Amino acid sequence: QAEVEDIAAVSYTEMGKYATAIGLPPPLPRRPPALPVFQEQAATVQLDPSVRWATAEMLDPLLQTLRERFGAAMIWCDYDRDGRPDLFLLAAVQRNGAVGDLLLHNEGNGVFRDVSSLAPLAGQPASLGGACADFDNDGWPDLLLATAQGLRLLRNQEGKGFEDVTRAAGLDKLSGVFLTAYWLDLDQDGDLDLLACQYAATPAAALQQLQGQPTDSSEAGRLAVFLNVGEARPAERGQPFPPLTPAFRLAEQESLHVRGALTGLLLTDLDGDQDIDIAVLRDGQEPVVLLNDRLLRFQTSQAFAEVKGSLAAVLDANDDEQTDFCLLAHGQPARLWLSTRDTPARALLGRFQPHSLNAPPLRQAQVVDLDLDGLPDLVGLSQERLPLWLRNEGNGKWTRLLSPFGPKAEALRPQAMSLADVDNRQRPDLVLWSPDSGLTLFRHRGDAHHALVLTLSGKWDKGKKQRSNAQGIGARLRVYAGGRRILMEHTPQAAALGQSYGPLIVGLGPVPAAEAVQIRWPDFVPQSELQLAAGAHTLTEINRKSTSCPVLFAWNGERFEFVTDILGAGALAELNPDGTVRPPRPEESLKLEPPMLRPHQGRYLLQIAEPLDEVAYLDSVQLVVIDHPPDWLVYPDERFALAPPLPSQRPLFFRQSECLSVQRAVDHRQRDVTALLQQRDGRYVDGFARRAWLGFAEEHGIDCTFAPPQPHPQSRRWHLLLAGWTDYAYPESIWAATQAGVPILWPVLEQREAGGSWRRVCNLGIPAGLPRVMTVPLPPSFDPAAGPLRIRTNLQISWDHILLAPEMDPPERDKIPRIYTLPVQKAVLEHRGFFREWSAGDGSPQRYDPDQLETIPISRWQGRLTRTGEVTELLQAVDDLFVLAGPGDVVTLAFDAASLPPLPPQWQRSFILRARGYSKDTAPTTLTGGQIEPLPYRAMPHYPYDPLRFPPPAQQSEYHRRWNTRPPRHP
Repeated sequence: QAEVEDIAAVSYTEMGKYATAIGLPPPLPRRPPALPVFQEQAATVQLDPSVRWATAEMLDPLLQTLRERFGAAMIWCDYDRDGRPDLFLLAAVQRNGAVGDLLLHNEGNGVFRDVSSLAPLAGQPASLGGACADFDNDGWPDLLLATAQGLRLLRNQEGKGFEDVTRAAGLDKLSGVFLTAYWLDLDQDGDLDLLACQYAATPAAALQQLQGQPTDSSEAGRLAVFLNVGEARPAERGQPFPPLTPAFRLAEQESLHVRGALTGLLLTDLDGDQDIDIAVLRDGQEPVVLLNDRLLRFQTSQAFAEVKGSLAAVLDANDDEQTDFCLLAHGQPARLWLSTRDTPARALLGRFQPHSLNAPPLRQAQVVDLDLDGLPDLVGLSQERLPLWLRNEGNGKWTRLLSPFGPKAEALRPQAMSLADVDNRQRPDLVLWSPDSGLTLFRHRGDAHHALVLTLSGKWDKGKKQRSNAQGIGARLRVYAGGRRILMEHTPQAAALGQSYGPLIVGLGPVPAAEAVQIRWPDFVPQSELQLAAGAHTLTEINRKSTSCPVLFAWNGERFEFVTDILGAGALAELNPDGTVRPPRPEESLKLEPPMLRPHQGRYLLQIAEPLDEVAYLDSVQLVVIDHPPDWLVYPDERFALAPPLPSQRPLFFRQSECLSVQRAVDHRQRDVTALLQQRDGRYVDGFARRAWLGFAEEHGIDCTFAPPQPHPQSRRWHLLLAGWTDYAYPESIWAATQAGVPILWPVLEQREAGGSWRRVCNLGIPAGLPRVMTVPLPPSFDPAAGPLRIRTNLQISWDHILLAPEMDPPERDKIPRIYTLPVQKAVLEHRGFFREWSAGDGSPQRYDPDQLETIPISRWQGRLTRTGEVTELLQAVDDLFVLAGPGDVVTLAFDAASLPPLPPQWQRSFILRARGYSKDTAPTTLTGGQIEPLPYRAMPHYPYDPLRFPPPAQQSEYHRRWNTRPPRHP
């Protein structure tokens, strides 16, 4: 039980429907499996009468040469989502006297129907390669075609056909000979970017290069990275998000300008920092390795000396849970390159070592567990056009099987091969194509072993917030079955010119189910599913916050009650779109409404918990107690401010009788929302359309008319008191919106003038997370009687209650209230587990229940946390000596209530919690994410900092040795 909890850390609310708690069984003994039998079946291909298979003599010299070198390209995509993979064959037919592409619909039972008329293929040049994936996040796979004249993008119209959006997407501006392309969320903003491999500037130059003749450097190819900058248009609550608009921009980063005759890419995490790096494969030259430093920052690395290759595929060849790859080079035997250790970027050279496959030169190859024993195999097409199986025996041994698919497969001399679950039997079937025989199927008839067929989904179709692309491309999986851990990456599985992103077939061996499937999504959110029975499953990224900030609970006399989150502005190392780091604000004052906090045995009790996959750095906590007359309101000067005036955190005092409530309010669609804003009751003005980018919405606002003000001295400053909450825009979504030309409109306050125009009053800032009250001082010249007020933004901010109030003059407020500042009397750190997250639904903010525990997947944090037990002295002063609380930790705080004098009759007691600290998560846009160190300190110039140039305070060293001795819990 404990091992699965550590591995999968699964919560019933954070998982899919397959979750059950089980134990991990001991490994099964290895035994030689029976090899699967493949049954030949000539596919029935219903071609249009005017179409015939394209033979070699029909091809132009460039196509002929490429066909001899790489074979023909096949792409699988279930374009109509009927559950059967459909087939796109490139340069496979002659139509009206010209060679072109062919789209075949899988009718089942080995029947394929020509539906090329659904795509704009007639009259277009034959394609050389391509890739199928959902670039616009609408749930329907689209086609990118690489041709000798440039690129073509065909957008899927909900399974009814394809439209050419090349020009609209901006992909028509770059011509040349492109051999293939890949889809990947390179900038990790939730949509797929395009990486296209240009072989040469012209067909003539490409032919010269393929024939080994010298070419002019000006006609060399290049890596063309097109960033997806499509707009995520708004959708009403609960409605599907519209597709991203087709829009791409050529990346300008100098590090991406790789020149040469590009034939393919290797996409995987080469340096062990969890993001996907790029190895650019160039014909006749060493690969160029681009190590990903995130947000389109790359550094070139000399990772492969004296290595040449044209095509590559990623696999875990030796079952050590590290990335390896197979490399194909023209005229050379296919070879494996095995990762020998986890190595940082600066020492990457030598990490990968060659390993023999006992293989001949291959035109193309595909990674697939053909015998379903849990070890990845390789199926290839040799230079002699013979299909072969390189079987992974384990322990570094590979066997080339003789005639594994029968003599007919060899006699066909196919031009293309590929494997897919053609008949939905959860088995990889072999499909061969040749112009003489057409399509031939070799159905996998092995029944000795079981398999999972996994489709990943970012779930953009339900109007819910997500940060991963719709197909989860770039995810990394570990499957636990029969004592084996199987590593898979959701990146292209084929070393070929055609790239398919279909379901992943995972062999389970003789066991009928996987004990656990652990996924790290492209946005770094971990997720686990337990006890998945063999068969087909769609694994959807759970719609949950991947990160937040510490959350606060207060003892209400009966139990600990959730209050809100805290220190949201203290997040460390969050990257801005321009590559700078947002400075943290490591302090917050938070009003606790009187019913929330009651003494228990002479103490006020609070808890600060870490409910998600992050670390809190708590420096100091104080409880400010304010006794005041009953008609007074007390709130701190506090908000998440983006510009001056910055919050001072001092208490602000208002008379309730002088507060102006909303008399009438309408939203941006002229709907009356007055009743929603007249009291704080958890009913929000939130009738705005959301965008798929987290935290973004259509531009929306509220027009408010307030009751007439009472006469008062002009020296008294007006404030807005706003109760509400913010569904944060995270760095990834801010990056995506910036890329698409949609800037953030932080909340702004405007006032209507006599002529009807609106005048800007000031910036408001935002509520710093879950429900709370923020205060905004208005300019000294503000006149509440001058006209109605408008609040306008394009962020997902929901308002609950709004008051307009004049602050009390200092002489009046200073002589009446009694203010007591209580230090922490006792603080205890413990690991409790994760409090259950829940929501009332319909867009309501999430809450946490401390009486119900759950477990959630967590990342592998590096460093040491504060040891559990009493930590009182660490929280009594602002001294950069932190309580380091990890995922699932809770700090219980006690404050001395017995020392306070009794309240005067009819008076009230208000509480303000003052906290100082930081938090850090594991998001891809967090520098040093997943690393506890370096520890922040007040005088640091920025974060992260170089400890050698900017050493932290001397006392941190002894503190670190004494207090921070606890290793994080690892998955």
